[in-house]
Amino acid sequence: FRRNITWTMSNLCRNKHPPPPFDAIKLVLPTFAELIYHSDQEVLTDSLYAISYLTEGSKREVQELLRVCVVPRLCELLQSREVFIILQALNAIGQIVSVDDKHVQTIIEAGALQTLGILLRHPISHIVEGAFRIVCFDAGMPSKIQAVIDNELVNLAIDVLHKGDYKSQKEA
Repeated sequence: FRRNITWTMSNLCRNKHPPPPFDAIKLVLPTFAELIYHSDQEVLTDSLYAISYLTEGSKREVQELLRVCVVPRLCELLQSREVFIILQALNAIGQIVSVDDKHVQTIIEAGALQTLGILLRHPISHIVEGAFRIVCFDAGMPSKIQAVIDNELVNLAIDVLHKGDYKSQKEA
């Protein structure tokens, strides 16, 4: 039952023509914030897809996601052994940091940079690309630059430029 409900809610969030009403989204976000802690892989995956879809929406939707505190869990999920979970978490985090400089700081404070360093060495190029995109996003922000330096990500990013596959180098 929970799988079916989560899948249905995820598909409703995916619709962009027209997008779901913001008031409806606001009501289901606390549920997704709980479901991303669920042990059932299908429930977790569908919840992550929904959150990823919602991060592609308006600044208001992203702000609501931050309000219900999904960022710490998204950062934890970067350490998953499941590729599709890592990719969805990377996608959501990448979308969140693209909205506002303040959100970059939220991601840093949640500890994402340490895990991103590991993901920059991942054997799967899509994961490396996603991690690189987040590490290098808004490189002009002094606090972000310092955080990247403090977490020793500069050399890892340079390695992606020199040794990464073509897609990773192109993203760089």
